[in-house]
Amino acid sequence: MIQIKTAVLHVLDFAHDHLGLSEQIMPDEDLRQLTFARKQVEKLLESPTLKSGEFLPESHRKADFVKYANEEINLLEISTILAQEWYRLIKMSDKIEPASLLCVDVYDNAKHLLVFMKYKTKNGYMYATKTVDGKKYEGIVENMSILPNTAMSVDECIVVDLDSLSIKYKDSIRVIEGQETSIISDRLLFCTSNLSHKEIISTIRNATEDMCETYEMDKLSHVAKTKAYIQEKLTEDGYLRLNELASDVFENNDAMQGEFVQNLVDLHVPSDVFMHQGYAQTATKTQKIKTDTGIELVIPSIYFDDPEHFEIIQNEDTSITIQIKNILYVK
Repeated sequence: MIQIKTAVLHVLDFAHDHLGLSEQIMPDEDLRQLTFARKQVEKLLESPTLKSGEFLPESHRKADFVKYANEEINLLEISTILAQEWYRLIKMSDKIEPASLLCVDVYDNAKHLLVFMKYKTKNGYMYATKTVDGKKYEGIVENMSILPNTAMSVDECIVVDLDSLSIKYKDSIRVIEGQETSIISDRLLFCTSNLSHKEIISTIRNATEDMCETYEMDKLSHVAKTKAYIQEKLTEDGYLRLNELASDVFENNDAMQGEFVQNLVDLHVPSDVFMHQGYAQTATKTQKIKTDTGIELVIPSIYFDDPEHFEIIQNEDTSITIQIKNILYVK
């Protein structure tokens, strides 16, 4: 259960070259309006798109969070520090868009978290009561700072566990002084950066396809084996283990297994990683096939390499026959 303790909103208005910094935290009556923020924090904590990291030894930003955790500075002070630096860095980059920065101190059951959510500013319209010649009427005005609804994702964010000082974040790559940069990890927090669970799944799939291209092996079958492993093994203890994965996908070939694991390690995939099971199993649930005739099939990954249920047959004339077996009905 997410409980918001305090909150501050700052406005990064690049359209008017203005950083609108709040001078006090939100009063209780405004905190009650942050239902959307509470729901978005809940979604963020379960999101497979967040990267994880730890403050580097040389990070001077870590001291600010230690001071906050020790109540030496308040939310207004630490949020102002980050807002000013975030604004300065974005202004230097190739992607400059107006935004709002909502900073919330929250409790997730026993966990004490500091969350920074940056939203792109959106244009919208709202009604407004106006007066002409002493008579009121309801008119329409453009609002340049519409916050997103609960279904929309945050543009960028930082989540810091104030007990462990571990970090989760979502960022977009920007170009600053001619170099591609992650503002949050490289310039704002100075922290390590681990692949998100979404990136891990994507990296494993791409590495499998690359191995198949190198050794002229069937891509569909091996990618399906990769997905089937994730489907079956994560239900046991939630861990994805690269050695086990390689053994399943490239069975009876020790050299290829070793090369596959090394390729993934070189791509910064951990050898053992506790995965976001819901996302991992959804992302690997099916294997899609598209034929040259435009027919598309979606096959459950666990059946793809099971000849009792599904089979791809190479005919002598080089054409292909696809068989779907042991089904009870079609709808």
